[in-house]
Amino acid sequence: ELRGKIDTLFKKEKACTDLQRRVALAESGKKRSDDQVKSLQLESEKNRSKHADCSRALRSAEKKIDMNDVAMARMRQEYEARIASLEERIKQRKNVSSEQEKTITTLTNEKAVLEAAVQAREGKLSTMKKMQDTVSDLRKQVSDREIAKKD
Repeated sequence: ELRGKIDTLFKKEKACTDLQRRVALAESGKKRSDDQVKSLQLESEKNRSKHADCSRALRSAEKKIDMNDVAMARMRQEYEARIASLEERIKQRKNVSSEQEKTITTLTNEKAVLEAAVQAREGKLSTMKKMQDTVSDLRKQVSDREIAKKD
């Protein structure tokens, strides 16, 4: 009976040792889990802070994009207005240029007509000069004959 009790005591002591070892392992595991929880909580706080920073940066970027969109729309309107103005000026200048070309053509034709008239007058003047010279020569001849007849 004593042997049975000793065996039982050894079994209970072994079970107690096993339980103590299991408790130590469980406490060690709990400590690791607690440490991991603390680490994850710190990491979560850092991530929340980063998330808040990123959210602020995103809102700021969205505002800048909106402002740039408004500025780009305004610039596009100004660009289109300038293009329309330049096209109108080009059209006006083409009209002026066309009118000037017509005027140049008209003046060129008038110049040709006037040059022809000047040449015709010069021809007439040349003929008149020859005729005056002939008349002068004939008068001189008549005068010379009259003088010769008187003598």
